[in-house]
Amino acid sequence: MNLLENYLVEVIKIEPFTDEDWSNEPWAKGKEFIWVTASFNCYGNISTHKRVYSTVEWQEIVDRGYYMG
Repeated sequence: MNLLENYLVEVIKIEPFTDEDWSNEPWAKGKEFIWVTASFNCYGNISTHKRVYSTVEWQEIVDRGYYMG
């Protein structure tokens, strides 16, 4: 399966992520997470998703304008 560019079209909503159980996992310690509702365009297929991203990962997506997925 190939990874494709998913271009950021519109940010609809950004909310803080506050699930204490999940964010206490060893791999998540010291990281901040947010819920992002956004629209992405992948080869003309525009879809809206609500997903959890680390704040660092989300900033990279915003800076580049896309993510590989």
